[in-house]
Amino acid sequence: MGPDGIRPRVMRELADELAKPLSIIYNQSWPTGEVPEDWKLANVTPIHKKGGKEDASDYRPVTRLVDAGRAVDVVYLDFSKAFDTVSHGTLLAKLAAHGLDRSTLCWVRNWLDGRAQRVVVNCAVSSWGQSPVVFLHQGSVLGPALFNIFIDDMDEAIKSFISKFVDDTQLGARVDRLEDRRALQGDLEWLDQWAESNKMKFNKSKC
Repeated sequence: MGPDGIRPRVMRELADELAKPLSIIYNQSWPTGEVPEDWKLANVTPIHKKGGKEDASDYRPVTRLVDAGRAVDVVYLDFSKAFDTVSHGTLLAKLAAHGLDRSTLCWVRNWLDGRAQRVVVNCAVSSWGQSPVVFLHQGSVLGPALFNIFIDDMDEAIKSFISKFVDDTQLGARVDRLEDRRALQGDLEWLDQWAESNKMKFNKSKC
């Protein structure tokens, strides 16, 4: 349940009644570039993954937003805190390069700015805290789509086979000769350079 206190079941069962008023809000939000402040709030529940329970990095944040607003060598690559390290400025520049019009860019900028979140564990709720300017909400519908656009140019100079799925990347090639190994290594170096220029890091413990 998000910070609005409305359960997803309510949205589903009252879909017919809510469709018209929500569509009016959406249709006003998009052309004006205005995003309701409530859509920028999120409850974050930490789920323990592994290791000690004292280390915050051993928890996976599950974000709940307001429901109205959401012979072959293979190298596996995983971004470190991918959604937490997306520069808003770089993202907006890439969206502009993809041809998005000014009003759409304004709406996305407004959607990104001024977001807040709080931690919810059982019945305990923390105070609201501002999200950093290098952050995309994983619990939103738009977040993964924006992340895919952000990494769209990652394979521009790649010669090997590459598969990208959100923050997981697979790089594969048939390696029979020394030249093949060098080509694969060259692709790895390109990806490392891309990550550095886009202020992102690969999680070496998962690669």
